Amino acid sequence: MSEYQYYEFLALDRPLTAKQRAELRSISSRAEITATRFTNEYQWGDLRGDPLQMVKEYFDAFLYLANWGTRQVMFRLPRGVLDPEIARPYCCTDTASLIETDGHLILSLNVDQEEADDYWDEPGGQLAVMVQARSELAAGDLRLLYLAWLLALQSDFVDDEETEPSVPPGLKNLSAAPSGGGGFLRDRREPHRRGGSFEPGDRGAWRAGGMDRSGGAGADGGGAAGGGRGPQGGAGEGGGTAAAQGGGPQGGS
Repeated sequence: MSEYQYYEFLALDRPLTAKQRAELRSISSRAEITATRFTNEYQWGDLRGDPLQMVKEYFDAFLYLANWGTRQVMFRLPRGVLDPEIARPYCCTDTASLIETDGHLILSLNVDQEEADDYWDEPGGQLAVMVQARSELAAGDLRLLYLAWLLALQSDFVDDEETEPSVPPGLKNLSAAPSGGGGFLRDRREPHRRGGSFEPGDRGAWRAGGMDRSGGAGADGGGAAGGGRGPQGGAGEGGGTAAAQGGGPQGGS
């Protein structure tokens, strides 16, 4: 199977300046770059830039997909919008982590599937769905963080002795945004029993929490979080082509 990687960045809070776009062009000669968006796809080679550094300097949302099963999404939020003390109990694993800068908090969510992934077949629309989760997170909605914590639990990144973080309200009434985030974070293995909210075999509860395939994150297919190949950059542009707005793989040269 040939390799395929997809990168998408969005500037949400303010558009990129002409100078910033020129700086980004020096990172990639093939990417589609606008005042609000940077996208590229690779059949071979890789992005020269570091995605985390690009989010720190330019962007508010980031999506990475690879057809061998690795996924990453990052949301950048202004400090004061999300209290790091509240978010940190959910974000202490390879699945979900919190990066603090002088002016922002960056939430990084990572999944490394054990099998080849079909989530990338038509990239271009997933990040737009998930961006609303950033707005809801800024408004105090922690459901996406709790879903990430549940996946870390399934993936054995959470010790049995660790206390379950607070269960956010509204898990039985998910909007499209956390459900989309749950789909991104899907892990298809069976849930563990935990002294918390979900009982083993209680598919209704897991579905209500966005962790069933029909609601986003599947309980019937294979994946582990963290620890795999990811968007490290640095390998050069190679044969990537720019991804069209909302479109899927366009092939490469």
